Amino acid sequence: ALASDDPTLLAEASRRLEREVRGVEGLSNVASTANLARPEILTRPKPDKAAELGVAAETISQVARVATLGDLDAVLPKFNLADRQIPIRLQLIERAREDADTISSLRVPTSGGGSVPLSAVADVSFGAGPSQIDRLDRRRSATIEAELAGLPLGEATARVRALPAFRDLPAGVLEIPT
Repeated sequence: ALASDDPTLLAEASRRLEREVRGVEGLSNVASTANLARPEILTRPKPDKAAELGVAAETISQVARVATLGDLDAVLPKFNLADRQIPIRLQLIERAREDADTISSLRVPTSGGGSVPLSAVADVSFGAGPSQIDRLDRRRSATIEAELAGLPLGEATARVRALPAFRDLPAGVLEIPT
């Protein structure tokens, strides 16, 4: 396990170590938690334009969230049946959620009662981000795991610690004792 305050440096060190661990005879099914990325919509507010148009960052976030994920369960309207309530969730259809132009054209309410397109107050793009962020002592952490394939644990640990990627960890990336 590795940890760092710099997520980019941690990801690079984890990838390098994972590649080298894959070459260790006696280890199989090597995987790293740092490489589990999922696609995401990146909405970066334009603070000056948002302030000028009377749009709060929270409002930008809410518009993007409601359109792509639907609203929070606590505020969803409910369909009442005799024995239960069913939340009614509205969101954009999938192909619209995958189109940056459609998302950029969503209307964002202003403090003056009007609305502006999301693109006027934020930059919208697609990217990838971690599916999960693990932390240890407030530092991001990544774990490289492998199954033992005929190799005793002590010997496997020694072989991994002898790898160049492990011996030459970049400054700011630390080993987490396991």
